[in-house]
Amino acid sequence: MKNKLVICGAACLILLCPPVKAQVADTATKNTYEHEALMLAGNRYQYFKNNEIHRIKAYGQGLDKEFLNVSSETKKEFSRFREQRRRCVALLSTGGPVMIVSAFFIPFAPVLIVPFLVGTGVYATGGIIANKSRRSLNRSVWLRNRDVIVKTK
Repeated sequence: MKNKLVICGAACLILLCPPVKAQVADTATKNTYEHEALMLAGNRYQYFKNNEIHRIKAYGQGLDKEFLNVSSETKKEFSRFREQRRRCVALLSTGGPVMIVSAFFIPFAPVLIVPFLVGTGVYATGGIIANKSRRSLNRSVWLRNRDVIVKTK
């Protein structure tokens, strides 16, 4: 009896309620997203905008024009990316050569194990900061896309 009552109530709801649309097509937002949104291209420093590939360049100079009219939160995250990128390039470019040169000369002078370890530590720190800078870049692009969509509504 209870099952029949539930089925009857569900049938009444389906028949009496008008159809509900979960998402309404908003063509202005969709067009803005398709033409203005940035999409990063994998691990390469490139991005897509309006179906065209653009280069980000070493410290994000290729994105400068994209981050002109955005919120302060987005600008702060983008500047954090640039600062972290500068640090990681400096650490990687100093730690790598020290590590390689000292590793080459360790068989001749065992005392060079100290510069090797220091170079390895500096290089590893640069790698960690490189990952942080990539996360900051992803977040700043996400925030920029959010700002673009919010401005159209």
